[in-house]
Amino acid sequence: MLPNITTERLHLRCIHWSDLDRLNSLLSLPLFRQASKGCEFPESEKILARWVRLRQMNHQRGLECCYAVCLKQNQTLNGIIHINPSSEAAELSFWLHPELWSKGYMREGLNAVLPLWHEKKSHVIFTVVHHLNTSSLRLISHLPFREISSKEPDCLTFRYKKSL
Repeated sequence: MLPNITTERLHLRCIHWSDLDRLNSLLSLPLFRQASKGCEFPESEKILARWVRLRQMNHQRGLECCYAVCLKQNQTLNGIIHINPSSEAAELSFWLHPELWSKGYMREGLNAVLPLWHEKKSHVIFTVVHHLNTSSLRLISHLPFREISSKEPDCLTFRYKKSL
């Protein structure tokens, strides 16, 4: 099982069933959906519930990483850091409530999770960002990622530099 992580302002813990309503409300925010152009999301509550259950089980088994991003003061889910491995690489995705954008929370969380995952699993880590998702592109520019060629139209692909 991957450990809970505490940073200066965040508590990162395994996603769990009680996060479902909060996650559903986050995914339905128009500003969040608009900024997440090109991202795939569970399209119904039933599919989202299955997604959460599977992520929780795999996180607990150490097969993948799915941290709920919570502020220390309230422990409520405000975002997700998800690393989904395949046989050759692991794809990073991250979601954050729009009220917390551009305040350094996701950078703080990723700076805690990425080295831990890389140390334990040593997968190549990559992330794919739609070229219009300026918030995520700005975030990636502040982290140890390098742009590589992308197979997806309208998207940029980045590789975690510590996995080069």
